[in-house]
Amino acid sequence: TDIGDISTLTQLTILSLSRNQLTDIGGIGSATLTTIRLEDNALIQSCVDQVIIDVDTLGASNGTLNLSGGTNSAPSGASSTALANLLAKFWTVTTN
Repeated sequence: TDIGDISTLTQLTILSLSRNQLTDIGGIGSATLTTIRLEDNALIQSCVDQVIIDVDTLGASNGTLNLSGGTNSAPSGASSTALANLLAKFWTVTTN
């Protein structure tokens, strides 16, 4: 299941879409997001990578990003720099 592009939702502070069998969520566009719960879905690897890259690019600090559980793919090397950046910005990131 794909919920489409949510990048136009620019005022979100919490995104909770866990346990929905989502495969893709489009882009994330809210620099105010500090809690992102996408655990227990079926996110494809390109989506997992893009979420990590988008969150890093938006620049927020001290957040929580949960991409674990379900059949969510593990991130690939394509998002490794963004993942390291998030950890340096005090994000708690959980992946498969």
